Amino acid sequence: MVDSGVADFKPYVHSDCGGDYRPKHGGDLLRWTAHCAFGTIHRFHGSDHRPWTYGPHVEDVIRQYLNMRYKLLPSFIAAGHHATVAGFPLAVRCDLFWPSHAEAKSNHQYLSLNDTLVAPIWDDHRGNGSNSSTRSVWVPPGSWMDAWSGAIIKGPKTISVTQPYEQQPMWHNHNGGLVVLTDKPGLRVEEGDWSSLTLEAFPSAGNKITHKSVFSRGHAKRTDLHFATDGRGGATLDVDAAEDGGARAWVLRLHLLPGQKVTAAFVDGAVLANVKHIAPRSTPHAAPHSGPFGGEGAADPSEAGHVAEVKLPSKAGARRVRVTIGTDGSIL
Repeated sequence: MVDSGVADFKPYVHSDCGGDYRPKHGGDLLRWTAHCAFGTIHRFHGSDHRPWTYGPHVEDVIRQYLNMRYKLLPSFIAAGHHATVAGFPLAVRCDLFWPSHAEAKSNHQYLSLNDTLVAPIWDDHRGNGSNSSTRSVWVPPGSWMDAWSGAIIKGPKTISVTQPYEQQPMWHNHNGGLVVLTDKPGLRVEEGDWSSLTLEAFPSAGNKITHKSVFSRGHAKRTDLHFATDGRGGATLDVDAAEDGGARAWVLRLHLLPGQKVTAAFVDGAVLANVKHIAPRSTPHAAPHSGPFGGEGAADPSEAGHVAEVKLPSKAGARRVRVTIGTDGSIL
């Protein structure tokens, strides 16, 4: 899956999820599912992979990963348009971004949709009597937030990571990452409610601009998004007018570093008197009860900072949000 997106310009080659056999252990199927949920096509393959046949816990965790994938459908569909135009993969081998690093050529990890570093575990080490496995991961340059603990790690470096079956090693791109999702995904693509979309933003400490698009289902009409930081605490989100002229609500969720708060905010030029700050959880994310991409109202795990939420009511036309991120202890 990873190599074909680079060498063959085949962005939709995928892993046969679950394998052409029935895993004897539920943990094996959890590892398969977590990897495939952030890959290209997610299709359980070739044998009996019914989650409920492994018991309610395995079923609940698999449901969590499938729900994450369906919430991310606006991002996957946009990536599909990009693949059609440019041949760029959905599961990106890291040397497409960091070609000067030999470690980036590994096909044992990938960037999902350019914003989530995914390092699947396939060796379950059941012989050690533990519900956890360890693997080596190359962390690219910049700042990356552990999706389960909230801890920030800075690359480039190679680290050793240990996670239980339920938690695939993953990191959010805290270098201007912007992930588009729906909080009401439905059971099929056309059933998802996209009248309001959530933007999970991970501000860069430096000068950075990130471009994303949302495409209407069924045609190529799009809405372009631009998320920029100025390296001095300022962050701006610009939402261009939708090509189809439609209205949409937005929820901007700024994932801040520990000690940071939004100290000033403007929406379409008007001062926003209050910004909702959601304190981090007292514990790390624990699947299946919580996890990454929780959407509106969700808290980050214990080692992260606050999440600042700005809501934009449904409206047609261009929108703009400007915020100042400070560390003076005050909360707007």
